[in-house]
Amino acid sequence: MSTMNVALGGVHAQASREAIDAIIAEEAEKAGIGVADILGRRRQKTIVRARHAAMRRIRHALPNESYQAIGRVFSRHHASVMYAVGALQKKPPL
Repeated sequence: MSTMNVALGGVHAQASREAIDAIIAEEAEKAGIGVADILGRRRQKTIVRARHAAMRRIRHALPNESYQAIGRVFSRHHASVMYAVGALQKKPPL
């Protein structure tokens, strides 16, 4: 089993992974940055906003995925995902 299947932890992991990859790629393109930037450790404002937008979209597109599973995709703690989902509901988009 691949690392991603373990991270998402389910039979539907392949479909979920495809949806997640598509969302991350769309947010990276919108922000004019690379997918590696969104998945990386940098904390530049434009990257963080794109990363948070991707986390929020993933959470809404795949409500059965836990915060912890989404956090593993981004190599982040589940609390970071919770913050991203809540913070973007209060901030205007870029």
